[in-house]
Amino acid sequence: MGSLFPVALLLLQNEGQALSQNDWETVSQSNDMTVEKRNLSSESLVEVRVRGTIDAPMASVMNVLNDQAHYPDWMENSKEPKLIGTLPDDPGGRIFYNRGSPSFFLQDRDYYVVIRVQCAKLQKQIRLDFTTDRSLTFPKENNVVRLTDLHGHWYFYPLEAEGKTHAEYQIYADVGGSLISALKNYAVKKMGMQGFVNFRKQVYKTNRRDTRQLKIDFPQLFPACLLEST
Repeated sequence: MGSLFPVALLLLQNEGQALSQNDWETVSQSNDMTVEKRNLSSESLVEVRVRGTIDAPMASVMNVLNDQAHYPDWMENSKEPKLIGTLPDDPGGRIFYNRGSPSFFLQDRDYYVVIRVQCAKLQKQIRLDFTTDRSLTFPKENNVVRLTDLHGHWYFYPLEAEGKTHAEYQIYADVGGSLISALKNYAVKKMGMQGFVNFRKQVYKTNRRDTRQLKIDFPQLFPACLLEST
């Protein structure tokens, strides 16, 4: 997903993060960014995790994630991002659609994901988890490969240095089609690494701290994780 958000905090150790840290292999460390990978399936497909510092407050970071209209500015190959609707049982829940063009030689890919946004109050951490859900039965378009196995997250927490945010983006995706595993893994690594780099650039490009729209869309983040500002 070019990265949705597609978006883990080591401080958030819970049942959903029970896998040992020894499962992760460091791929690279540069530009205040650490890239890791691990194998999660019998088909040798990898999950990618990228962690680093964003020199901006969490409000600016969340504004970028909440601005679907400008996702193509930082999500590589994204061309049809849409917020489909909300989840009635979850105030932080959304259904999101995206379509991308991997290259001139490959069919477009698209996907629907469920997004859930939460605030871990004690640590003032914001968690955005996304995953495909097979119960979402939307019509398929001709000549477009539908991704059905994609999940990950964006996790954020404020650093002691005022105005800085620690970010972690984790993604697993079977990009589908007839591609061999090596090409699928290359695509996921690029999605993770380039997605984080582009996202951070977009935060710096906008660096908007106005929280009025965030307060409307995600009231559960206030005031435990974000302070209201104008």
